[in-house]
Amino acid sequence: MSVRVRIVTHIERSMRTRVLASSCIAALLAIVSAIGAWELFRIARAGGLTPFDDVGIALAGIVPLVVHARYLGLYDPGKTLSPLSLAALVVLFLLAGRIERVSLKRLRVATVL
Repeated sequence: MSVRVRIVTHIERSMRTRVLASSCIAALLAIVSAIGAWELFRIARAGGLTPFDDVGIALAGIVPLVVHARYLGLYDPGKTLSPLSLAALVVLFLLAGRIERVSLKRLRVATVL
């Protein structure tokens, strides 16, 4: 083996190790984020609020993975409108509608009382 081949092989191994390590860290961060969101929503529910815990916990776990995918070059929202971007927009619109509906119900209850 020539020196050049050894150097290229070493660089390739080093890059694979970095990608694997950063992916493990991103996965760990996603798990910790989801657990933290679950705890936050549990506290909110104990305080008498009705949080969107299913959506919030899922988003807290997905966001670190999407950011890592952007870092690796697997996802680039600037090039085209990808299905992931469309899904994020749909979720935002659904949550906005749900928040509006919940706030109108509370307003009606407050005016009756």
